[in-house]
Amino acid sequence: MKEVTVYLVRHGETYFNIFDEFQGWSDTPLTAHGQQQLAITARILQPLIFSKIYTSDTARAMTSAAQI
Repeated sequence: MKEVTVYLVRHGETYFNIFDEFQGWSDTPLTAHGQQQLAITARILQPLIFSKIYTSDTARAMTSAAQI
C-alpha cells in the first residue's frame, strides 16, 4: 500500500479574525500579520515537495497555496 502524507494548513489572520466576525465564505483579505504568518509557514514548508495542493476559491486560500 502506498504511503500518503497530508498537511493541513490554514490561511493566516484576516480582518474578520481581528473583529471577531464569522468569516465563512466571505473573501476577507489577510492582514499584515497574516501575511507574516504565511511567509513563516511557506519558509518552514519550503523543503517539502508537494504533488498536489487543494484549496478553496477564496483569495486568502489561493494566495496562501501559491506562496507555499
